[in-house]
Amino acid sequence: MFVLAGGFGTRLRSIVSDVPKPLAPVSGKPFISYLIGHWVEQGINDFVFLLHYEAGQINAVLESMLQIRSFQMLISDLLSRGVPLGTGGSLLHAIKKTRDRRLVFL
Repeated sequence: MFVLAGGFGTRLRSIVSDVPKPLAPVSGKPFISYLIGHWVEQGINDFVFLLHYEAGQINAVLESMLQIRSFQMLISDLLSRGVPLGTGGSLLHAIKKTRDRRLVFL
């Protein structure tokens, strides 16, 4: 599953300015952890994260989730580009690396 999580989150920035949108706290947990938990419950356990803005922060949270092992998941590829490519550019870059995956927008 492709997970597009590299945007700047400009519409949410006035509320959550210290973390990127996927890490916005919801009841004390990063928003992305709820999404991943739901997907894993549905049997999805192979993810390709397409990151840009604050990719390091998101990567650290994903790594923590794997270490805690509260989720059974495989992160196939963590794709981060040095320049913003937009949705289309990010997908094109990812498609060159992998095939046949679902797409989720964050």
